Amino acid sequence: MAVDNRIYWIWLAQLLGQGSKLASRLINEYGSAQTVYETPATALLEKNEFSETERSVIKKSLADKSLEQAQYIMEECARLKINIAIPDSPEYPKSLRALTDMPLVLYYRGKIPDSRERLFIAVVGTRKMSDYGRKIAYSLGYGIALGGVIIVSGMALGSDSMAMAGAMDAGAPTVAILGSGVDVIYPREHRDMYYKTIENGAVISEYPSGSAPAGHHFPVRNRIISGLTEGTVVVEGSATSGSLITARHAAEQGKKVFAVPGKVGDPGSEGPLSLLHDNALPVSTAEDVLAEFKFLYPHTINVDYVHAKLRNMNFEDSSQTAMEKARIGTRGESPYYGTGVYGGRARDYRKNTAKAENRAAESTENPKNEELSDPSLKPKPSLIEKVKKPVLESMLGRKTQKAAENTEKKNTKSEENKNITTGFALNMLDENDIKVYNSMQPNVPVIPDTLVREDLEIGDIMSALSTLELAGLVESAVGGYFIRTGDNMPITLADELTNTPDVNHE
Repeated sequence: MAVDNRIYWIWLAQLLGQGSKLASRLINEYGSAQTVYETPATALLEKNEFSETERSVIKKSLADKSLEQAQYIMEECARLKINIAIPDSPEYPKSLRALTDMPLVLYYRGKIPDSRERLFIAVVGTRKMSDYGRKIAYSLGYGIALGGVIIVSGMALGSDSMAMAGAMDAGAPTVAILGSGVDVIYPREHRDMYYKTIENGAVISEYPSGSAPAGHHFPVRNRIISGLTEGTVVVEGSATSGSLITARHAAEQGKKVFAVPGKVGDPGSEGPLSLLHDNALPVSTAEDVLAEFKFLYPHTINVDYVHAKLRNMNFEDSSQTAMEKARIGTRGESPYYGTGVYGGRARDYRKNTAKAENRAAESTENPKNEELSDPSLKPKPSLIEKVKKPVLESMLGRKTQKAAENTEKKNTKSEENKNITTGFALNMLDENDIKVYNSMQPNVPVIPDTLVREDLEIGDIMSALSTLELAGLVESAVGGYFIRTGDNMPITLADELTNTPDVNHE
């Protein structure tokens, strides 16, 4: 019985990691993942010139010839009705094959539109959009899609989803590139948008099913957004916005970069204005984008038609209606969100490669307004709730539930308890976690982007916030905010515990 060729691509992707340039080099050299698999690691090192780091990775990783993990992933995809595309697959977009860090595997639901026939344009921006950004993102999504173009975005809160909502209202298909498994709806409030995207387009990810939307996934997935498209439009974003990562990828890939001018001095204008200084193309209407490509796609793009259709559109009202309908930029009635890990189901393929016993019945594609038919896709008890209590008890040395409850009483909280909390943090948190925690004021909501500084990048911050939330020191709140729930005492390094004064967080 012939082996499914996809298993080798999954094997290589899991060993070397998503976004690996080394993996792409090996594919270019040997032609296929199967050939890389069949070539001994020692032979790989003899034939090619690699850095010491790359040689170490090859020795350590590619000597592992077990396909058990890859087989398990394929079985899970079959069970959850998730499609798998590799560079040899006809549905794999050709534009991604040209990347020096091409995704080895694409997991997707829906149908990937043919990029040879239609123009793909990315519209991205901040999660914390202004009213101006809402209107512009929606109008660009609507108008560009009306012109026969496929809108690609990350389905994130704010500008990304606002553009997708506009494209959907124009009756066009959309494509969402996720930083999680394609079976993890993140944010979960975009459930309807997720299923509508599947109906007329596709949700795509290079991460296996069940993968949580970890902070470091998003910068990696952004290269796919830019790589799949011919141009990237940045609506709003701060100087440290993740949308600028997508723009940078686009520029490096030789794609066009567009930026929406904003008001000087507004935080959301910092990103686009910096791009304009770097020769990005200014854009205020969908026609500005379409005009750049009309000669390359004369049979699908008609700028005059789009201009006539948009002339009397009231995008202020329609964008507001779309935002409320799709709950874009909100977290629902509760100030907390997600179940399990950010609404998904954490699965560690490194540890769990055995077949699951007593699996639920196979899932079917879910209608927009019906509950998920596969019980495994329904919200699970919060991972934080599962582990926080035992972690706290073990790290803090609390032997009984009564002792834990006593420490929660504000009126009886003592300096001894504060010192215990500090000891817990030092044992569990690393330096970046402590920096992020100390950068936050108690009970004051903050957006992760505002915590970026010279020694803290957005990926470090998102990773730290996840750890702090797990530890019960930070809670996620409405609109993508995070709140420090600890007391006013900062966490300090071990050698500073006895002589460091309180930190001013202003």
